[in-house]
Amino acid sequence: MNLILNREINGYKLNKNVKILSAMNPSNEYGADLGYQVVDMDPAQENRFVWLNMEPDYNEWIRWAIDTGIEQKVVEFISTFPEYLHKINDDDINATPRSYERISKSYAIYKEKKDVIPKSVFLNVVKGNVGGFIAQEFMSFVESDAKPLVSYDEVFSGEVLNPSIVDRVKNESHTRLYICAMNILKSLELDIKNNKIGMDYIDRLVEFLGLYPVDLMVGIMKDIKNSYDDIYKLAIENEKFVDLYFGAYSSIRG
Repeated sequence: MNLILNREINGYKLNKNVKILSAMNPSNEYGADLGYQVVDMDPAQENRFVWLNMEPDYNEWIRWAIDTGIEQKVVEFISTFPEYLHKINDDDINATPRSYERISKSYAIYKEKKDVIPKSVFLNVVKGNVGGFIAQEFMSFVESDAKPLVSYDEVFSGEVLNPSIVDRVKNESHTRLYICAMNILKSLELDIKNNKIGMDYIDRLVEFLGLYPVDLMVGIMKDIKNSYDDIYKLAIENEKFVDLYFGAYSSIRG
């Protein structure tokens, strides 16, 4: 309370520019029933804070996971089953965003050493992170012939965009399309840095993004501006890219 009321602790006074922020797990006092061992604040303490309830957003998690290097299959799993990112499992282990970071590390090892690590061992590791039901779903997903995302090579190989890609884009979810675009942009940025490609690749990128739903396409183009400097330097000089962006933006604005 001394820190909150007097902005002082152990004789050290906080600078006037310092703001106090704190975080805590949900308390059962408010009906969360999550089983966290939380020591509730008394009313006097509670009254000195502004309380904000934060929920995990799977789109933000996916963006973070791609940037961090979380295993592709783990990202695809959450994009397919977003409700599993934060799942309360009765009488079993709850799944949280942190769980999938651990699963990603375990899956990377399992992929490399499948010949020496039994499937049952890996399944038990996954169970220990997200509970039995989700673990079984994850194993089925990993082992199934789930359709792969459109790859960088598929988009940029050949003199024209393969017609099959058009159908694949039409039948994909927004989330999987976003993951696909982020993977492609990362590879494209690297090739530009290494002077491997020219403006013709930007033409192909424009053609590919033109297949996307308009709102998603505009969001990805904004990502290019904010996060992919080398792509953006070429793209902003490309008339097709500029026309596509402003045409799409105008249609959204009405």
